[in-house]
This record gives sequence, structure tokens and C-alpha cells, in this order.
Amino acid sequence: MKDGHTIYDYTPGDAGYHGLQHQITVVNRATEHPILKGLPVRWRHYKDEIYTKLRGPARNVEILKQPQYSPMPVEEQIAIIYCGTNGLLQKVPVASVRNFETEFLFHLRENHKELLAHLRESKLIDEDLTTLRAVAEELSAKYAVKK
Repeated sequence: MKDGHTIYDYTPGDAGYHGLQHQITVVNRATEHPILKGLPVRWRHYKDEIYTKLRGPARNVEILKQPQYSPMPVEEQIAIIYCGTNGLLQKVPVASVRNFETEFLFHLRENHKELLAHLRESKLIDEDLTTLRAVAEELSAKYAVKK
């Protein structure tokens, strides 16, 4: 966090690791959240293994989750990965990424069949990328947290 904003590190490099065990100060930045309500704003956590140097947005771990034996078509995988790797999910809270993905892919299936065909056939054109970006930006605004 810097100046009250979460800072993401997209630079290449090592991912997270446990590091040495040590005490840390935990800072509760969401004091009104139902899970954290009633906890102090700051407290010391006893010596423990703490992940460090975690990189990138956690929202990308939410995309592509699918039921066993029901694989998502490759063109839909490409479309949602495009959103995740191009920062188009930044305004979507992690808890809403699955809903965003469902709605985004439904919109593409209903309104942009040709775009999905281009992805499936590896015949992407510039207009397709513009459409993917526009659809994702419009939909992510719906999920953005209002301040």
C-alpha cells in the first residue's frame, strides 16, 4: 500500500516465498468488513512464516476455474486470459471476478460470435482486440467499487 492505494508489481522477477520466520504487525485496512469487524486496527502476529514478494494481482488466480469434465472452450479461455494479462480486471474486486468472467463470456457468446471464431481459428484482427477491451472495460465499470 502507498498513500492508501494498493500497489501491484508487474515487473519480471521471483514470485513469493516464505522467507524467515519473524513477528509482524498486521494492519486491518477494512475495519468494517464483516470478517474483520471488531478486530483492532493494528496488532502483532507471533513469529510465523509469512509470504513475501507476492507479485501481480490475485484476481488472475480466479479466472479459468471450471467444473471437472466441463472444459471451457479455448477461445473463451483466450478471451478471459487477455483481460487478466492486460490489466482489464483491475477494477473488479477479487470476489467478483468469477461473476465478471461469466457475464463477459456470455456477452461475447451472444454478441460477438465472429470474434470468438477468430480466437478459435487463430485469426485475430485488430478490431477484435479493440472489441475485447471495450467489452471488458464497460463490464468492469459495473463491478468497480464505488467510493
